[in-house]
Amino acid sequence: MEREQISNGGRFVVSMNKAENKFSLEISGVRVDDTATYYCKAQYKYGCSSVWKDGYADGSGTEVIVTAGSFSQSVTQTPAAVTRKECQSLIITCVFHGNSHHLQYGHFFRQTQAGTERERISSGGRFVVSMNKAESIFSLEIRDARVEDTATYYCKAQYKYGCGSVWEDGYADGSGTELTVTAGSSLLIFQNPPLQTSAVGDTVTLSCEYSGICQYTVHWYRQSPGQAPEYLLQRHTSGEENKENAAGERISASIDSAEKMSRLNIFKLQLSDSAVYYCALSRPTAHTKMNQIILFCIYLPLDSGSQLQNKESSIRTEKEKGSAVELLL
Repeated sequence: MEREQISNGGRFVVSMNKAENKFSLEISGVRVDDTATYYCKAQYKYGCSSVWKDGYADGSGTEVIVTAGSFSQSVTQTPAAVTRKECQSLIITCVFHGNSHHLQYGHFFRQTQAGTERERISSGGRFVVSMNKAESIFSLEIRDARVEDTATYYCKAQYKYGCGSVWEDGYADGSGTELTVTAGSSLLIFQNPPLQTSAVGDTVTLSCEYSGICQYTVHWYRQSPGQAPEYLLQRHTSGEENKENAAGERISASIDSAEKMSRLNIFKLQLSDSAVYYCALSRPTAHTKMNQIILFCIYLPLDSGSQLQNKESSIRTEKEKGSAVELLL
């Protein structure tokens, strides 16, 4: 096999001391692919008077073996596997072991199926990438997890190696984190009172209790006798600004995320307030405007001669963007 001459530069530095008849080769930032046998060759002049020729003398060779281990760069990724319910959060942590090399950037990728291309994750929204260069740690936080987030997540450390004015990018991969997100559940579990009888001028409070761990929106509707359902207002557990109140100044609502309770207040009752009132629960997702809605109804008679009757209702959610909620009575 032909020997390859090494040029002086980059990671390979050749030095010479003619006074002491010495020369040397320094290899910095050694890699596994530097494994080889290295030979030196001395070039000298011989002859007399005006006739001189070049002479050469070979060294016996130095066998260099570079193994992965103390000189290699690696990443420890945790956890190896994790399961979360919808709307929960999780953090994937990666630690870069670079020996004398320093972490420059931390990247994350997602693979939905084995053998498919990995998709790079940008930091923003529900996905937050953080990095601590001093401790060589970087992490990915996934907030408000969704079923479609189920995948294997890989981290990749980017570092610099080289010497002098010549530096190159190096990469080390994490082993992967298998994330499984299961569907959560939400339910309107209590409504109070199921039936309300009040007098004109009174104040009535209707309560709607729900369960679940996601961020929800509670919607309030009413349906007057012989009329289509009417939107009143909505309240968000996330604290998001509420949609404009279509109910007027006499009707207000509140929501308590700790108690998981929404209350509708109707002040200075009028005969026109006699209606069936609906509480609806929804959670926005990437695919539907209303993810899950469960209803109850309250009949609020202000006329002592009214017939009190519970009505069963169902609701259909349209997935097309901007579609209206439709009540089927």
